[in-house]
Amino acid sequence: MDMIYLNKLPDDVLNNIFIFIDNSEKIFLNKDNYFKFHKLVMNRMDGRIFECYLREMIRLDYSFVFEQILKEKLNFWLIYNKCIRFEKFVFTNYFEYIKYLINKYDSGKIKNKFISYVKKSKNDKLKQKIISINNNKWLH
Repeated sequence: MDMIYLNKLPDDVLNNIFIFIDNSEKIFLNKDNYFKFHKLVMNRMDGRIFECYLREMIRLDYSFVFEQILKEKLNFWLIYNKCIRFEKFVFTNYFEYIKYLINKYDSGKIKNKFISYVKKSKNDKLKQKIISINNNKWLH
């Protein structure tokens, strides 16, 4: 069914339909539902699926979703010590990997959110990791 026809349905019918929609699908409807149900989706993802999800959010420049991922995963990314392999590259930390993806996909909104998040952050370890990447070229 086309989404155009949903606008023509009465609200009480739409509310009844909404009840039957899986909670993991409701995150795509609006921000409130994203905040309510995104943990359900995030918990279902293993590492590889999450990597694909993260790349897709950066490629599509979905800054709202990226900001939520950043808030949730920041502490993990700070302590993650394993190298990340992507394409023919090896990244020594997660922030180098994210920076590469942002530049590769030319994701301007995500780049601006990421920079402002780092500048506002009170976490010295985060600032130190970001500054060490390519002699602080982003933060000028």
